Amino acid sequence: MIKKQSKHGLARMGSALGAVVMMAAGLAGVAGAWAAEPAATSGTNVDASVVLDDNSLWRHFVVTRCAFARTADGKLEPWDLTPLGLPAGTSGIWPGIAPKPATSTESSTLPPSDWAGTAMNDGAWPRVRLPLPIRTGESSRPQTQYGATATMLVRGKFNLKDPAQVKSCRLSLEYLGGVVVYVNGKEAVRRDVTGDKPDLLALAKDYPKEAFTDEKGDYASAPPKRERSLQDFEIPAKLLRPGVNVLAIENHTAPVTTAYVKRGGKAAHGSLPWAPIGLLHARLSVSPDVAVKAQRPRGIQVWNCAAYDTLSVFDFGDPLEPLRPVAILAARNSVFSGRLMVSSDQPIKGLKVKVSDLTATAGGAKLPASAIQVRYAVAVVPGALPSERDDPSGGKSHLPAHRFDGLLDVIPAEIPVNQAPVPADRKSLVAGAVAPL
Repeated sequence: MIKKQSKHGLARMGSALGAVVMMAAGLAGVAGAWAAEPAATSGTNVDASVVLDDNSLWRHFVVTRCAFARTADGKLEPWDLTPLGLPAGTSGIWPGIAPKPATSTESSTLPPSDWAGTAMNDGAWPRVRLPLPIRTGESSRPQTQYGATATMLVRGKFNLKDPAQVKSCRLSLEYLGGVVVYVNGKEAVRRDVTGDKPDLLALAKDYPKEAFTDEKGDYASAPPKRERSLQDFEIPAKLLRPGVNVLAIENHTAPVTTAYVKRGGKAAHGSLPWAPIGLLHARLSVSPDVAVKAQRPRGIQVWNCAAYDTLSVFDFGDPLEPLRPVAILAARNSVFSGRLMVSSDQPIKGLKVKVSDLTATAGGAKLPASAIQVRYAVAVVPGALPSERDDPSGGKSHLPAHRFDGLLDVIPAEIPVNQAPVPADRKSLVAGAVAPL
């Protein structure tokens, strides 16, 4: 289904994306391994295979709400921690917060009740890799309201042909706050979360006050260990199923302290150093090696991505997800875009795209194929001269070499496997020939 706007108003338009015709020669080879496998433990995971880890493709959903702070006498207070704006004419360091008592404790929209199950369509959830949230330096990227993330949800998929062959399925996590883990919609384990019933808005267990401020009320310079962990938890065999399995992780925020909140309001520069929520590392291993993990498939792959996804030459479609319709949401008498991805582990040659007329699902109105333009997003090309190495595009783009910048009206005759350097924190990623359309 393709949604497009006509002069008559919002219309739901359908199209068999005509044909996505691809002619490629010599497609062979296999993408490299994703991450180092866990160290073998005698008699348990000598032949284990890592099927999900930090570099895997996860689907992500965020629930926002005000922050909660623990008072000195043990009460919980709701706070809005709104970031201060940068002074006029300045840039760079994000300046502190303006804390005030929360006007509401209502949350943003919650996901469907079956969000952790296999039947839920998570195609609208952004694709991410861990850790979450994305961190720059010592702090997270600022939000509209600092500390407003109540819960982060992630879904990862792996395929089991025969669960009866599985001797061991082990999960290890490192996180901030607390976690609840589901396998195919059933709770497997919870750690550092208050209560024992399903509750997306439950708070994680408190950190000691020393994790936030010292005795003088300043930010703790040598705090106790903030990272919490779940190590080698054995997933019950009864939770596994033949075919696609879903590992769903619910990450809850913990309260901060009122002293921490008030210190943040006095800071001259820099927001609160840390927020007590985050999914830092995840690793799911299966022994023996009988699970199929999501990695770059051989040959041509056509896959979906959202209009807002930030993609790179290291990306590919999750082979365990179906190909879905391209959705285009547009205002009346306007021009908007949808996106479709084509990728391969080998060069793509002779890529052609054809789009049919768009037909409304109600009333039969049509938008002709001539109203549709197909363009190709080109990857940033690394500079050839030493002076260009700090600016991979030679002055034409500020983006790194593994990203896309610029649209071509004509798809090149050949799209090569990109040679962009692998990011330092993603050494196990493998670049491919990637064509965003």
